[in-house]
Amino acid sequence: MKEKISLFVSNLEGGGAERVMVTLANQFNEMGYSVDLVLVQARGPYLKDVQPRVNIVSLNASKNIFSIVPFIRYLRKERPKAILSTLLVINIVTVVAKWLSGVQTRVVLREAINASADINSKKGQLERYLGAMRRWALKGADAIVAPSFGVKSDLVKTFRIDSNRVKVIYNPVDIDKIRNESVNPDKFLESLDLGRPIVLGIGRLNGQKDFSALIESFELVSTQSNALLVILGEGDLRSSLEKLISDKGLSDRVYLPGFVANPFTFMKRADVFVLSSLYEGMPNALIQATVFNKQIVSTNCPSGPLEILENGKYGCLVEIGDIDGMAQGILRGLSGSLTTLSSEKVKESYEASEIAKKYIEVLLG
Repeated sequence: MKEKISLFVSNLEGGGAERVMVTLANQFNEMGYSVDLVLVQARGPYLKDVQPRVNIVSLNASKNIFSIVPFIRYLRKERPKAILSTLLVINIVTVVAKWLSGVQTRVVLREAINASADINSKKGQLERYLGAMRRWALKGADAIVAPSFGVKSDLVKTFRIDSNRVKVIYNPVDIDKIRNESVNPDKFLESLDLGRPIVLGIGRLNGQKDFSALIESFELVSTQSNALLVILGEGDLRSSLEKLISDKGLSDRVYLPGFVANPFTFMKRADVFVLSSLYEGMPNALIQATVFNKQIVSTNCPSGPLEILENGKYGCLVEIGDIDGMAQGILRGLSGSLTTLSSEKVKESYEASEIAKKYIEVLLG
């Protein structure tokens, strides 16, 4: 067995960053490394996706910030060769714990999202404090991984980081696995009228994903198509989105079935995939949709869609807030007139085994 590598994230409740960490943990294990997947709390639907030989370590802390002391104890006991962490508070905890523990472990922080857009969307005093701590943590890391060139450029500009310290590595996709999972049946999907086209959105029901814009654009689409809209995900804005759907008279056309651990059955069945976000980092769901050669409509948000869709060569890129443009893009997708990415291009850019090798190069210096 090779060196020990630790991956640190809050939990496996379901999100793009969490799926990335599980995929990498499994890939590192297959490459022969000893892998610890360290969690603030060992919970979430992605736990079942972790390979048996990956060691799950639960710090059993009630909140991310309270995991500092147990994580220090973990570092002093296990002394991994390198740590990869992701998401804001966990990244801060990682650098603080490494500093206080006195161990020589190499720390690599993965910045999952466009930092300046994330900061600008949050105006509270806590967010400003976390922004200052984010800068400190990034300065204290041995290396930084950005999932897109857009995220890297933003990090360098926002935090005045040496660009040589930031390595761009696209998100890993286990292509064979998600294709295999896409054939699994889903009761909700089977309950829909399978003769009607499906427009699909996926993500947390929060402000960042801007599903209200998707619903408003679908209202225009519904006047020219009998398509259905399905939005997979859960979040704080469920009630307001449900009210919007009702107010628009779309309750028999738009569905919010909640978080689905296996969205790939929906992706395979969908006619058009739409990403309506205000900002991203490198949206996993958009990458996954390309695996199924879907007709794609996406906002040209910072960061990721421009790179995935190669400046609009594939799919349809629309400006944030362009409700009519999004509707027209969806209608073009429903007619099958958008250019799709080839399977070869998707595999070349995102195949998990190759992405894992790039991460190892950064983690082991």
